Amino acid sequence: MLNSFSVKAKMLLLSCMMVVGIIILAALLGLGMNSLVKIGQASVLSVDTQRSMQSLRRIEKDFLARMDIKYLNQFNEEYELLISDLNKLDNQLQAENILIDEIPDIISKLNQYHTDFNHVAVLQQEIGLTPTEGLYGNLRTSVQAVQTVLDELQNDSLLKDCLLYTSPSPRDLSTSR
Repeated sequence: MLNSFSVKAKMLLLSCMMVVGIIILAALLGLGMNSLVKIGQASVLSVDTQRSMQSLRRIEKDFLARMDIKYLNQFNEEYELLISDLNKLDNQLQAENILIDEIPDIISKLNQYHTDFNHVAVLQQEIGLTPTEGLYGNLRTSVQAVQTVLDELQNDSLLKDCLLYTSPSPRDLSTSR
């Protein structure tokens, strides 16, 4: 069949086939590079989510150590950012036909962690973030009222016994938190 074509026609046919091959190769290379770029972006997002998870833990520790409500707000903001990043990561990987079953499980566990931490924060607020707030404040006020009554009775031994049992040392308060 090719014998009936002239050498010039055969060369032209081979040239056209090479051009079509190069175009197909360039298209495949472009698609591959696009996919590679998306996977690279997913990798960066994965590192960001890992960093956010560590940040959540650090903020939690700061809240428990300092008993400051600003850390609860930081925790909630970081949590929202982390969940958003995890959803983006899952969508990017699914777009590249990479299915990671652990991502929905991680999101579920983070939701539970978020709920539990917020519950702990509410309980801690009820207990009292400072010695004058919440149940700590009520206890302190009650102890001071008892001390005032005992002062009025002028019974030193009773006052001494009451102070020993009702006034925890600062060390005891700090370790009970």
